Amino acid sequence: MSSKQETTGHAEVSATSGADATDPVGFAEALGIAKSSMSSENLSLTEGRINLLWDLAANKIDRAAACCLQIELHLRRSEVPESITVALACLQEFGIVIPERPDQLELETQAIGVWARLDGRPVEDLVDLHMMEDNEMKAVMSVLAAMSNSAYLTDERLLGVTLCHMVTITLQYGLTEQAVLTFVLFGFFIGHHFGRYKDGMIFCELALTVVQRYGFWEYEPKAITFLELVAIWTRPLGDVIELTRSCIAARSRSNDIPFLCYAYVRIVTHRIARGDDLEQISAEIDTSTDLVVKADFVANLLPLTAQRRFVEAMRQGRGSDDVFDDKLFSARDFESSFVPAQTPTYICYYWILKAQAFFMYGEFEKARHAMEQAAGLTWASTGHIQLVDFHFISALASAAMCEDGPDESYATIVGNVDWLARWAATCPETFLGKQLLGLAEVARIDGQFKKAERLYEQSIELASRYGLLADEALAYETAGRFYRRYGAVRSANDHFVKARDCYMRWGARGKVAQLGEAYPEYFADATAVKLRVGAPDASGSLVAAVLEMSQTFSATIEKGHLSETIIKSFLHMSGAEEAILLELRDGEIWVDAKGKASTYGAAIDLDPTLAQESDVSSPHVMEAARTLEVVWACDAGDAQPGPESGKPPAATALYIPLVKKSRLAGVLFLRLAVGSSGFDPEAVAVLQAVAPQVAIALENSRSFAELRHEKALLAESEQEFRMSNDTMPSMIWSADANGGDEWFNKEWYEYTGLTPNEARNGGWKYVFHPDDRAESAATWYRIVTTREMSGLEARLRRHDGEYRWFIVRAKPLCDSTGRIVRCYGSESDIDDLKRAEILLAGEKRSFEMIASGEPLGTILDSLCQTLTVLSDGAFVSIMLLDEHGKTLRPAGGYRLPEGFNEEVGGIPVGPQAGSCGTAAFRGEPVLVEDVETDPLWVEVRQIAQRFNIRTCWSTPIMSARGAVFGTIAVYSDRRRTMGDRERQAIDRFTQLASFVIERKNSEEALMKSEALLAEGQRISHTGSWAWNIQSDKLQWSEEHGNIFGYRIADVGGTMRDMLERMLPEERAFLESSMRAAAALKQDLQFEFQATLPNGAVKQLLYTGRIVLGEAGEVIEYVGTTMDITERKRVEFELQKSAVHLREVQAELEHVARATSMGELAASIAHEVNQPLTGIVASGGAALRWLSRPVPDVGRAVASLKNVVDDGRRASDIVTRIRKMFRKETMAVEPTDLKELIADVTILTRGELQKTKVSLKLDIPEGLPPVPVDRVQLQQVFVNLILNAIEAMREASDNDRRLTIDVKQDDELIVVGVSDNGPGIPDDRVENIFRPFESSKANGMGMGLSICRTIVEHHGGQMRLAQTRATGCRFEFTLPVEAPRA
Repeated sequence: MSSKQETTGHAEVSATSGADATDPVGFAEALGIAKSSMSSENLSLTEGRINLLWDLAANKIDRAAACCLQIELHLRRSEVPESITVALACLQEFGIVIPERPDQLELETQAIGVWARLDGRPVEDLVDLHMMEDNEMKAVMSVLAAMSNSAYLTDERLLGVTLCHMVTITLQYGLTEQAVLTFVLFGFFIGHHFGRYKDGMIFCELALTVVQRYGFWEYEPKAITFLELVAIWTRPLGDVIELTRSCIAARSRSNDIPFLCYAYVRIVTHRIARGDDLEQISAEIDTSTDLVVKADFVANLLPLTAQRRFVEAMRQGRGSDDVFDDKLFSARDFESSFVPAQTPTYICYYWILKAQAFFMYGEFEKARHAMEQAAGLTWASTGHIQLVDFHFISALASAAMCEDGPDESYATIVGNVDWLARWAATCPETFLGKQLLGLAEVARIDGQFKKAERLYEQSIELASRYGLLADEALAYETAGRFYRRYGAVRSANDHFVKARDCYMRWGARGKVAQLGEAYPEYFADATAVKLRVGAPDASGSLVAAVLEMSQTFSATIEKGHLSETIIKSFLHMSGAEEAILLELRDGEIWVDAKGKASTYGAAIDLDPTLAQESDVSSPHVMEAARTLEVVWACDAGDAQPGPESGKPPAATALYIPLVKKSRLAGVLFLRLAVGSSGFDPEAVAVLQAVAPQVAIALENSRSFAELRHEKALLAESEQEFRMSNDTMPSMIWSADANGGDEWFNKEWYEYTGLTPNEARNGGWKYVFHPDDRAESAATWYRIVTTREMSGLEARLRRHDGEYRWFIVRAKPLCDSTGRIVRCYGSESDIDDLKRAEILLAGEKRSFEMIASGEPLGTILDSLCQTLTVLSDGAFVSIMLLDEHGKTLRPAGGYRLPEGFNEEVGGIPVGPQAGSCGTAAFRGEPVLVEDVETDPLWVEVRQIAQRFNIRTCWSTPIMSARGAVFGTIAVYSDRRRTMGDRERQAIDRFTQLASFVIERKNSEEALMKSEALLAEGQRISHTGSWAWNIQSDKLQWSEEHGNIFGYRIADVGGTMRDMLERMLPEERAFLESSMRAAAALKQDLQFEFQATLPNGAVKQLLYTGRIVLGEAGEVIEYVGTTMDITERKRVEFELQKSAVHLREVQAELEHVARATSMGELAASIAHEVNQPLTGIVASGGAALRWLSRPVPDVGRAVASLKNVVDDGRRASDIVTRIRKMFRKETMAVEPTDLKELIADVTILTRGELQKTKVSLKLDIPEGLPPVPVDRVQLQQVFVNLILNAIEAMREASDNDRRLTIDVKQDDELIVVGVSDNGPGIPDDRVENIFRPFESSKANGMGMGLSICRTIVEHHGGQMRLAQTRATGCRFEFTLPVEAPRA
């Protein structure tokens, strides 16, 4: 994308956000101006424009755009930490929190999340992802992409976490232009951090595909850069250099100044590594420096300066004080300006180059010191080829100082060589030669000189084959030092001379001069090449013969065929009768092949045998092997001088050493036929010229034979290994140090259900449970870094999707250098044991939490956590019934999604209320395997959709009595069927949850009871105590201490201690009372007076219950002490006021009766008037009978008797009325209720007639007399009758009924007074008997209250018996027998 396109993109994001409401164009234009100024040299101007952007930014999307430019500006100024701070702060606005220094576990977790989201999708297909539409996520991707540059220079794990976030967002939301950087950096990172170079290359190539398809040209330099940084570990340097040049060429399509400048540094780095001509490299440095200076990217001047100093040191020689010094450059001054926090990568590179220069000039100690400076910064060089030089030169410099065997640096040397081995495995063209040279030095230190010699030569050969001139020169020189140290003068000479030639071709004239100064004995006559044998003229026929034979030998690799070819060729060329190919093995001479010439051709024998003296002369063979010179001999066995004089010797036998680079490969014996005149010198010269090629061919053939043999043995061993491991009942596997090149046995494949292709390239990692993947990755990291066996307990997915617990162990196999050859591991099923362990641990934790008083919710959360592990659920929830038993409320859970509790809280209990509501309703488990189709979830299916619930197993939590406490539910995001394991775990934890809930409920009830008891004791001033008779130990409650004014524990804790704090007379009374009760084995209760220590006097009630042992002995007393001081005072006051109260009550009753009589005045007058009228009439009649002429005395007497009777009747009425008005004490006597009621009806008859109320009496015969005060009970009836008459005044004249009924109920007489008036309103029912409560306008409100009091004084009860019919009914009871006083 061009700068203009990118600016437009940012403007669109800001516009769509609607944030810049005041001036949306202003921000977009300012953004474009700021971006265009990033390519200018005036960074101060750019800073001002970015500050303006921050001011104009109206929301977090705008601020993200400004943040990206701020990060780039910090990088231009080499302010790496500041750029990280800005980026992390911006990301937090979007809810993305990344630690500034993540740990390995955080990185592993994020990386595993990426592969899980990819879920087997081919990486190449990601180019077809849709384009991202979420503007906020676009802004986040921009910030993450900008921060990746800084993270790359700061912390490897920070870079990894950043990239994982970028890939995850891309997979979830789609492609953006930052997807290029996302994919290429992620590929770079997984290659170098996890060793997944193959996958890394795929991601990097995907990034370039995205660039080309969508035209994201602005990101092309970044894509090529990181593709190059992955390719360098997998492809030859020539290919990598071409990638770097393509990155430089991309400058026409991109303005990515930092990465274009990086490319100029890398092109020089790679050319130095390849060993290109130093003069050309110097010109490349000049060009790169000019471009970097022009771009004002000052950070890149540091590595370019380091490269220039290295090249000049090689070309011109080292400085006098420092290897990098010259007239215009001071290394000390340059190094003093280093700020590692800003440019750690380039500073690291400087010290590595300096160490390399020191090593080249033989200053090994200084080279090691320079590497120590670089060691703390290698973390910033991930992916750079400089890491190879760091380990390579570190190993060689330390090894060069080990001349007498291993020392304290040996382990470091081996560790560095191990790093080289890792890279050699991925790119042998570039790194194998370096590894072999390191291994040669290790073999030398170990004293394995033959092995060291072979490794030196292999290293030289590989460097030469792949065109790595500098490596070849260094290998020759290192091998020369080896030969020189151990006295192989000629080999040392050859290697030093060839080293000098390589340095000359490289252009390192300064190094050539140093080589001559260091080893002058080998360069005294640089042009002289001594030949110990006569060299034939370079005639055309001779050269042709040599070339033809060399090609023949080179084309033959099979040992038998090669031996036959050698014998035949040498017989033919030399004219000899017999040829024998000899090999020295452990001091013995072996015949590998022999042949004899005949008329019909050569007869060849390829059977290896020990050489006999009849075949060859052992001294001659050993002489040829020692001197590496041709030995001429006659049949008699005497050695002859060589043809140095120009005349061929009269020899009939030749011993020709077959030498490859000073190393003996064999000896070829030739014997002429009897009578021959001698060997042809020209033929011998050809044989000597061909001998090195024969030696090479023999070594290659033997190596090939050994390799083929080893491969056959390995194949046989692997077959046996596979067969044995496939039959084992456990899962076995192996992998390389990077977790690749995996092998699994048959049992593993059968358990997981994976195919070999699915398990390859890390696919096996996803067999681990998601919760265990981070730990498994961390364990693998620990194994390969510590090189020690380790393991973990983890859940592995079975072929049916279920997880089982396994113990996974792995152990690395290392070679002699400490390099990990392979890791071997096993996986053993421990599911039953682990589940039992988890179950036991969960129960134990729950009981500990109960014992420590943890809240119920915390304990239930813990139960849910354990059940989640055992059931492999997505999350687990516990819900409890509300106090009404109608709905469920959340009470505990584990891994509950955000908002879940709020959504499910208040779910009703019913027959179709999801799994939980139904389980609580039925009181039995409800197992729903598919909530999308189950009818129980019809009403709550939106909950399942919101929280991705596919399966829900709900089990009711039952109390011991069968009541439902709530439910425990296991939720899963996939369809599942409950197995026996899950059922057992759920049943067990349901029981445990029930126990916990019941225990907590009991504890709460107990605490509440104790609190109520304590409060009750406090309110009632009652303390509890326990006294052990035998030990005299006394314990009492807090309130007991409050009563006595001290704590018993503070004064000794015994009964004796308490008694000693009392007055003597009080102590004597209390002690004697308690001892007496104990002696009689009786409970005790008594009142006593106690004088407290503060002088206060209290009246106490002591009550105790005896506790007896099995033998009937008294063990202790348990009782209470009540402070009755206040009660005694109140009782005294009550006694004083009782008399007055009774007087007032009597007065009140008298007033009430007077009031009632006043209301009955007319009725009373009527009753009195009737007998008076009778008296008048009867008296008049008596007068008339007596006034007759003949007085009728009989009739007069009868009339007078009537007068007497009416008088008595009037007197009785007056007497009754007087009794009701008198203030007399209560006189209870057996009374006939029927008679009493009749008297009352007489008094009220007039009022009943006047109000037209019909009276009905329902009084059975034979009622027993009732002990009552006749006057008081008459008052009750009068009040009730008058109230009824008053209530019925509103009723119709023809429908006013009053009923008095009496019945006997066991020991009680029940009296009822009913009317059919309007009844008592509901709002007055509760207060109907309260004093002064009246519905009458002039009523006192005391009538019913007095009636109730009178009835209760007689031992009865009075109540209002409301009925559904109209009117009301008052009932009261009277005991048949008088109540006891």
